[in-house]
Parts: sequence; structure tokens; C-alpha cells
Amino acid sequence: MSRASALRNLPAWLMPSILSLAAIGSQAQPIHRTLEIRFPDLPSCTSPVRVAVHADARQFSDQAPSAAEQIVIPQPGNCRDLRVQFPSLPFGTYAVAAFQDRNGNGQLDRNMLGAPTEPWAVSNDARPALRSPNFEEARFAFTQNGQSVTLRLR
Repeated sequence: MSRASALRNLPAWLMPSILSLAAIGSQAQPIHRTLEIRFPDLPSCTSPVRVAVHADARQFSDQAPSAAEQIVIPQPGNCRDLRVQFPSLPFGTYAVAAFQDRNGNGQLDRNMLGAPTEPWAVSNDARPALRSPNFEEARFAFTQNGQSVTLRLR
């Protein structure tokens, strides 16, 4: 039985409902969820900022690729309020980590004791005294389109 003949065999009262649902489905727009990361008062207006969004503890500890990453070079007009957007990110639980790559080598430099020597930050401003922050300390719920998280690099 073809689709056309199957539709002809449906009760007449059901046809308007089917046509309405088909019209609604064809007009549905994809949902774009944007997470915005704000950096007020960057330490430097010339060094790139590397930002990574992590969906779990493995990603946060660099044992797996992050959910999303960007490298942004500040401009003189936005270094006092740099905004980095991650579009099309699914709602969920995340932790954000960022650093300002002052020497451009692509990694967060550390001293002999393992402490960072370049400005860095993670979400929730998690900064334990004698160790690196973990995912649980930095995690937050991304639940609204356009939600903003502020990180202060220091």
C-alpha cells in the first residue's frame, strides 16, 4: 500500500491534525545554545587567551579532548571586557579553564614546583592553595541560552 492510498484510508476528521503536525515539524528551528565566557581586565592586551570547556573530569585533567576550545587574541578595544562565545553547546554540566599564553608556546608554563607562571583561571574561581583545581570544584550547570561565566585571569 502506497503512502497516498494509506492517507486516503484515514478517517476524514484525522487529516487536519496530521497536516497541522506536518506544518509545525517543517518549521521547527534548531536550538542554538551559546555559552559566553567573560574576562574582565585581562593582565595583557597582546597575549592570546586559550579557553577550554570541559564536560567531565577526564577532559578537565587533560586525559581526553575538551568539549570545545578557542584561542582568542585580544584587541585594544576589548581587553578590558573580552567575551568568548561557544555556540551550539548542549545544555549540561561543564567546567571552564583558561590561561593567557604570554610566550605563545601553546601551554600553561609552570615553575619548578609546578605552580603556573602565566595568568590562569577556572570556573567558580576555584584556586586551591597547594594543588590544581579539580572538575568538581569548577563545575557549573549550563541551563540557559546566552548564559555567562566570568573568569578572572591572574
